[in-house]
Amino acid sequence: MNNKAKSPLVSIVCPAYNCEAYIQDTLQSVLAQTYPQWELLIVNDGSTDKTGVIADEFASRDSRIRVFHQKNSGLPAVPRNLALQKAQGDYIAFLDGDDRWDKDKLRIQVEFIENHKEYEAVHTSYELLGDPVLVHFYKSIWNRPYKITTTFEKMLMTCVIHISSLLVRREVVHELKGFDEDPRLKGVEDYDFLLHLSARKPIYHLRQILSFYRLSKGTISNNPSYIRSEKSVLLFQKLMQEGLLTNTNLLRKKQSELLYDKAFEALFLYGGSFRRDFYRAFISDPLNIKKAMTLLYCWMPASLLRRWLRFLLAFKNRLTKRG
Repeated sequence: MNNKAKSPLVSIVCPAYNCEAYIQDTLQSVLAQTYPQWELLIVNDGSTDKTGVIADEFASRDSRIRVFHQKNSGLPAVPRNLALQKAQGDYIAFLDGDDRWDKDKLRIQVEFIENHKEYEAVHTSYELLGDPVLVHFYKSIWNRPYKITTTFEKMLMTCVIHISSLLVRREVVHELKGFDEDPRLKGVEDYDFLLHLSARKPIYHLRQILSFYRLSKGTISNNPSYIRSEKSVLLFQKLMQEGLLTNTNLLRKKQSELLYDKAFEALFLYGGSFRRDFYRAFISDPLNIKKAMTLLYCWMPASLLRRWLRFLLAFKNRLTKRG
């Protein structure tokens, strides 16, 4: 980036709801940025704790921070869209109220995208933090080899981008019309946005870990009453109606993955029935070795099956790292 030229402004979109335990850490990670040209737009979505008070305190000490208070919408898309309406920056970055950044996150991303006009967006690698049970579980099942660019096809099969790791050109966000506020897509509205973004052009992936995604039990995406597979099916139906998803074979494999993930989370995290969904996942994708092997050992008691699958995952992850 040419230091003589005026540095572009980054608008940081920060939806916040009942995250008083974490939001101070989140906001401190923004203040610590080595890239100073930013504005932080915090939307307090009707919090019943001290989230709004803490946000106001930070805003009183730094004019780059603006806070907007609204009644609880119950939809993460709503506060994000409000912040987007207020944004004045050349670029948009997203930071949920319980996540945080590395101090060099914005500087590295802005330098890259300013020097690579062919890209509309750039994301970074990210690390998990928070509830140790959830962190251990999701780290154990991760199989996300590094790719220089993230395509629509890759995003469809595995959501490899976390919203708090993204930087995107402002005009692109406006062309996409922000986030879908359909209540049926609650919890996958960010995935919907990322799919539409990646369908335009591949998104560049910076290998550095510059973003930190907090996992907490009871949140929208980590709650036994929230069935991600059902939400995702609605999302893919929307993509088909829009003409973005036309490959029926790819859709079948994705639906199989959703069933497999649902069964896996039931087995390891939330309890309940899982064998039927392992079977349905295999029937939908019978040539998949992972699903065939899992079904083969489904006769085991749940406790023994968990131990066996942990062993297989650890062995697979070691092979992946060596490769």
